[in-house]
Amino acid sequence: MIIIPAIDLKEGRCVRLSQGRMDQESVYSENPIHMARHWESKGAERLHVVDLNGAVIGRPFHQSLIMEITQSIHIPIEVG
Repeated sequence: MIIIPAIDLKEGRCVRLSQGRMDQESVYSENPIHMARHWESKGAERLHVVDLNGAVIGRPFHQSLIMEITQSIHIPIEVG
């Protein structure tokens, strides 16, 4: 079994939504790059990144931030 940690991005921060509601979030990191490095250091074999703002507006919103994440770690990233 492979466990794939996820980073959900909203307004440049790592968040967790309550029941998928954009107006009900818990911020668990202000620094997505640090969080990606954290998961890699813990042995993650890949990372799942969700662009929540992009999902709402229907086009990529965090494209440059996601590119920064890909350049800061060595494991594959899947984006949704």
